[in-house]
Amino acid sequence: MRKPSLIESVEVDLNALILSNDRDLAGKDAEIAELKRSLFEAQEKNESLEIDLAMEKVKADTDEEARKAARSALQP
Repeated sequence: MRKPSLIESVEVDLNALILSNDRDLAGKDAEIAELKRSLFEAQEKNESLEIDLAMEKVKADTDEEARKAARSALQP
């Protein structure tokens, strides 16, 4: 059995490093995808809360207008 040459040994090491880097990048890609999904969900929730807040403001304004109208109607 022959001893691997320095070039062959370096090639093996580089290939192992490349495979390791590929796995690391795949892991980072998965992490980025998860962060994007979380960000999208947070944005959707924020938009929903903004809509809810706007509806509550309209409801509060409507209630206040109704109170004013009732007060006016009760005053002689």
